[in-house]
This record gives sequence, structure tokens and C-alpha cells, in this order.
Amino acid sequence: MENLKFWKQALFIIVAGLLVFLGFTNIKFESPIARLFNKPSAFLFSRLSSISSFFAELGRIRDLAGENKYLREENTRLLSRIATQLQAEEDNKLLREAMNLPGLSEFKIVDAGTFNVSFGPDGHRLLINKGFADGIRRDSSVVSSSGVLVGRILEVFDSYSVVGVVTDSSFKATIRILETNISGIARGSLHEGIFIDFISQKDEIKEGDIVITNGNDPLPPGFIIGKISHISAEDGNVFKKVQVSPMMSQVNISRVMVLIK
Repeated sequence: MENLKFWKQALFIIVAGLLVFLGFTNIKFESPIARLFNKPSAFLFSRLSSISSFFAELGRIRDLAGENKYLREENTRLLSRIATQLQAEEDNKLLREAMNLPGLSEFKIVDAGTFNVSFGPDGHRLLINKGFADGIRRDSSVVSSSGVLVGRILEVFDSYSVVGVVTDSSFKATIRILETNISGIARGSLHEGIFIDFISQKDEIKEGDIVITNGNDPLPPGFIIGKISHISAEDGNVFKKVQVSPMMSQVNISRVMVLIK
């Protein structure tokens, strides 16, 4: 009995000493049950934090995507405004240039855009985006804003027209060699360009001379047709063979003017 009492007192002293020791050494005692509950809680908290960060990142990405879409739309709007402004400037430039061309006071001028240019063995033609609804008439002259003759209207439809250009086999015009009194008739010859008929062997012309309309037909005078590129004076022939390089190939014909009487 005394031994049992002794051991109880000894156990009490050991436990008390151990508690004092732990208190002084700042060592935390954690029971197995506490560890069991603390670890899953820490794990769950870390996973919830990760999920929250994931959804926050998704929200940020969604916001960035929305901003990018807005910026793309705004960029498209700005490009549209720039295109409209440039088109208006081009229209004004075309009209200013047209006003400087001589002899057009008796004509109604219709500005037109060209499309579907076809330079094949069957003809050299292009389409313009103006037709009956715009007052276009057959045989009306088509010129560039810089004063170059492009051709003549062959066919007219409601919203578009067919132009036979100066190299088309249907084209003919009375012409004059610039700075001379020498006249002739120009005719289109497809891939060979333009030829001038009825230039006498005595007429003094040279390569590089400018050929213009002379106004002795429905075409207005003073428009450039082309430049003489080759002259052949064969013995026995009354007339020279004169070949002309069309000036139309050296100017912008995406926009043209139709001259209507």
C-alpha cells in the first residue's frame, strides 16, 4: 500500500515537472486528435484559396478579352472614318483637277469608278459603276482627271456601263500632233496599241510626239491619247505607218470622268 502511494506521488512530481519544463521551453503540445483535425483544415483552406485565385484569374482574363474586343471595334471605327475622309479628299481632288481641264463647260461631268478591266484578244474594255440611272449615254467620252482620254461608252445598263478604251478595235478618233497642224485618224489595235492613219510621207513627225484629240468628232478637243512610239516610212506608200503608245497605261484609271453633252 505504501509502495502504491509512493508511486502516485512520484508520478505526480514527474508530470508536474514535465509541465513546468514544457512551459519554460515554449514547446506546444498537440494531441493526435488536434493534428487530425488541423491538417485537413489547413489542406482545405489552401485548396479553397487556390480555387479562389483561379476564378479571380478567369475574371481578369475575361475583362482583358472584353477590353481587347472593344479596342478592336474602336480601331475598326477609326479606320472607317479615315477611309471616308480619304475618299472625300480623293473626290475633291478629282473635281478640282476636272475644273482645270479646258473646254468642259458644255459637258455634264459624272465621276465614276472602274472595275472588271478586261484586256483580251476579243477587246480592251472596262466597266464603270454608273449607268442609265446616272445619266450615262452611249458614245460619251471617258477621260482621266489629268486630261488623258480613256475611251468611249459602248453600252449602258441601269447601274453600270461598258467602256471601249483607246486600244479597243472599236475606237476611232480624229487627232492632231501636238504643236503642229498635222492631223489624222487614230484607231485602236488591241495589244499593238494605237495606229494613226492618213499621215502623209511629207508630214514631219518624230517618235515622242504627243497625240491629242482635235475636236472634229464627238470627242472634246485637247485630250491626250498617247505618244508616238514608232514610225515606218515605206517607199511606194502615200502614208506613213505611225504607231502610238497609249497614255492611258501611264495614269490612274481607277476613277474616271464621263463627259455627257
